[in-house]
Amino acid sequence: MENLENSVAAGEMVSVVVPVRDRAGIVCRTLESIENQTYRPIHLIVVDNGSRDETLRVVSDWKHAHEAEGFKITILLESTPGACVARNRGLREVDTNKVVFFDSDDIMMPALITKAMAAFDSNPEAKIAYWRGLRRDLFGGERLSHFTTKNLLECQMVHSMLTTTYYMSRTDYFRSAGAWDETLPVWNDWELGVRLLADNPATAPLEDVLTLAHSNKDSITGETFTQKQGEWERSIRRVMEDIEASGRPDKNRLLRIALYRQAILAAHYRRENNRSAAETLLRTALSSPLLNPAQRAALRAAYAYTRRGGRGAFRILSPLL
Repeated sequence: MENLENSVAAGEMVSVVVPVRDRAGIVCRTLESIENQTYRPIHLIVVDNGSRDETLRVVSDWKHAHEAEGFKITILLESTPGACVARNRGLREVDTNKVVFFDSDDIMMPALITKAMAAFDSNPEAKIAYWRGLRRDLFGGERLSHFTTKNLLECQMVHSMLTTTYYMSRTDYFRSAGAWDETLPVWNDWELGVRLLADNPATAPLEDVLTLAHSNKDSITGETFTQKQGEWERSIRRVMEDIEASGRPDKNRLLRIALYRQAILAAHYRRENNRSAAETLLRTALSSPLLNPAQRAALRAAYAYTRRGGRGAFRILSPLL
């Protein structure tokens, strides 16, 4: 952090909100990646969401050892379970113009905040700065996140480009969008990203890989789709409500993309031998009056292709939707 002293004097403070629950063994890795940012000053807000292990003690000890000038640390307690509840609790503590939400098992590359703030400086009208992420799965495999500078909302609808740890937002814009929906336990970052992008805000894209995300077997989303059956569908319905309320001229296409995601979810259920859920969900998607015969055929093709392990059906079928 050779430029740390200069950045402490020159920068505006940025808030980083980290919800955490039962991560005593790994949370310090995330906190250290935030401390190692080349940018200062930072306000790190850690929200303990009712941990049952030693997480609160570990985080408190870490704060005692690492808080310093330009690196303020606040620890909050939120007993109501849910990542969105914890994030919103942290958001209420934010008094800076910019905010990043970060997960307690992911890693910030050292220049993340420096580059995001520089992107805002270069794009004064931007409401959001966003970047690439690299996801590492349980077996060590790695996959780059989807990224685009065009048709951002469509990319969000299909690929959830604004995953929780892949962007920084102006705090007032984030609040005006409604913050985190505490009723959605899964795909809540997908739904929030749709709301954030629905008004076509000015953005500042960064093609750099600035987040390393880790998949964990004890993730709140579970290891299979069937484990959270019904909750994924609730998020899809909420996104469709968001799109309906937006009044966008491309509303019907976006709604058809939501139906496409419904068909893909049905395919995942079928791959998990949850035939009843798969057939019911696919039938519901295909019954939508928004679809013409060719579009119904496209959704059936996406379902069949994904059921057999295929990926990326949208690239082929997009023109039909």
